Amino acid sequence: MTSDRLNWFLTVAANVGVVIGLGFLGVEIRQNTLATQATLHLDLMSYGREHAELLLSDDSLAEMVLRAEKNPDELTELEREKFILFTSWRMGVWETAYLN
Repeated sequence: MTSDRLNWFLTVAANVGVVIGLGFLGVEIRQNTLATQATLHLDLMSYGREHAELLLSDDSLAEMVLRAEKNPDELTELEREKFILFTSWRMGVWETAYLN
């Protein structure tokens, strides 16, 4: 009977250890998720800032974007290509921000 009782206590202790370990694992996963979300947010904000700085520092780019948004048919082939690339990156950032 002593051996059965000892096995029972060891089984209970092992099960409690597993439950505590799963709790710690859940906390670690939550902290990792929060850290990843914070890093993604900072990356998105950094890219948005770089995009805004590019528009602010380059008057010809800002003027081209304004013209393209009003009437894209007035753009030259080179300007249209630049606008498409500029806008695709901008939309990609917005989509990533929305999805996350």
